[in-house]
Amino acid sequence: MSSNRFNRALWITLAIALLGMLRTLDMHFVREPIARLPEAMARPKLDARYAGIRKDLPAHGHVGYISDLPLDQEEGDALHLQTLYALAPLVVARDDGSPGLVIANLADPSKVDDLSRRAGLEAVKAYGSGVWLLRRRGTR
Repeated sequence: MSSNRFNRALWITLAIALLGMLRTLDMHFVREPIARLPEAMARPKLDARYAGIRKDLPAHGHVGYISDLPLDQEEGDALHLQTLYALAPLVVARDDGSPGLVIANLADPSKVDDLSRRAGLEAVKAYGSGVWLLRRRGTR
């Protein structure tokens, strides 16, 4: 009887270990394959992408944020998180209509005029890679 319990416990332990190993293999070879590493390394570094706009922003305080990608989808959320990380300790919050500067982070830079017009903003400066500095219309 105790041999039966031991065998059952052994098989359950082996099954759990196997599932853990499969998860690890899936993570390293399917979801984040090493073959994509050169492509990821070739992308511009976050600090380089935001170096230009950082010079024109206050060191501390609050700026708005808009994008042509929805923030509730993975790609838009990732772009927003990258901006938060690169410009910390500056607070970068979704544009709420308050006066001041707004960062536009665009996957398609050709949308800057339409996006800024709809939000009551005007383009101040383009920094490349889809990063723009905007401000409320009528403010300086």
